[in-house]
Amino acid sequence: MASNVDQQPWDDGVDICGQSVPMDNDEGWRRAVASMKQKDEPMESNEDDDGGLYERLMRDDARINAQLSDLRAAHRAGALDREAFSAQALERLRPKPLRDMLEVDASDPIAVVGRSKAVDEATLRALSSIVSGPRSSPEQRKRWPVSLGQDPIIKATSSGDRLVLRFRCEDDVKVWCWKMAHQVFANEGAGLLYTQNVSFEYPCAPTNLSRLFRYVSEGVVSADASGTLVLAASDRTLAYPDAEYGFEGELLSRWVARTVGRLAGTQSYATRDPPGFTSGEDDDLDTAFEKRWVSKAEEEDIDRAFADDAPE
Repeated sequence: MASNVDQQPWDDGVDICGQSVPMDNDEGWRRAVASMKQKDEPMESNEDDDGGLYERLMRDDARINAQLSDLRAAHRAGALDREAFSAQALERLRPKPLRDMLEVDASDPIAVVGRSKAVDEATLRALSSIVSGPRSSPEQRKRWPVSLGQDPIIKATSSGDRLVLRFRCEDDVKVWCWKMAHQVFANEGAGLLYTQNVSFEYPCAPTNLSRLFRYVSEGVVSADASGTLVLAASDRTLAYPDAEYGFEGELLSRWVARTVGRLAGTQSYATRDPPGFTSGEDDDLDTAFEKRWVSKAEEEDIDRAFADDAPE
C-alpha cells in the first residue's frame, strides 16, 4: 500500500491549539497547550514547575475536552497519577502521521480526498457520475501528459470515514489531474493529493474541486432525489477565504451548482485570478454580483496610473 506521503512536506503537526507544532516534540506540545491560557490571566505556577501543563490539560477547554475526558476521569478516580495522566494526554494530543490518518486497504491506484464521516451510496453515485470530468476534445487530448485510448474513468467510493477516488491505472491519474487543472478548473491554484499505489510525483486537485470534496465528506453537499449533488446544509453567502476562487457575496448553493456544472460539462470557463479581475469571456458571470474586489472606477484609476508611468 505504497503512498506518496514521504514525498510531501508533512513536517508540521495537526494544529489543534492554533499554532503549528513539530511532530514528536513534547516541548512544542507543552508550549502549545500552555498557549491556550487566556492572555489576560496570570500564568499559574505549581511546585513541579511544568509550565502550567497539568492545569491546562485539566481545564475545561472544548478544544481538547472530548479527547481527554476518559483520561481525566481515570486520573480523578486515582487510576492514573499526575505524571502518567500528563504523559498519556500528550501522547493522545500529538498528531498522528498522515499515513495513519488517511491510509486505506487498497491495491489499486487511489486518492483519499476527504476524511470526516461516512458518505452515503446515493452521494457516491452522484459524485462518480461527474468526477471524471467532461470528455476532452481532440485538441485537448493532444496536450494530455500521456496517451490514452479514452478519457479517464474515476469512481468515488468510501472506506470508513474516508472519501476515496479509485482509478483504473496510473495513466488515468496523470490525465485526470491534467484535465482538472487545465480543462475543468483552469487558472486555479492546486494542492497535493494523498495517493496510494501511485508513483506519479505531483498528483494535485484544484482549489474549487478540493473544496467540493471537503463538503461532500462533511455532509455539507449530498445527492438530492434526482441524483444531483446539491447543498444539504443551511445556505450562506461566501466570504474570504471561502470565496478565494468564487464570488464574495455569492450564495454557497450557487457556488455548489456552478462547481458541479463545471465537472458535468454544462458550464465551462477559466477561474479568474485574482477574483474580481475579469475578461470579456467571463463578464457575464459577474453581472449578478454588485460587490467587486476592485470597483470599476478603481480599475480605471489603476489603468491610468500605469499608462502615465509607461516609458515614452
